Amino acid sequence: AFFRRSKPAGWLLMPYLVWVTFASVLNFTIWRLNSGG
Repeated sequence: AFFRRSKPAGWLLMPYLVWVTFASVLNFTIWRLNSGG
């Protein structure tokens, strides 16, 4: 969606998407380790 509007706007979202993906994986991993399974 952002790439269609303007390429710089799309590229500026990339670090945000990488960070959200990393934070989600980290959160899931910590949740799995703390689940007591």
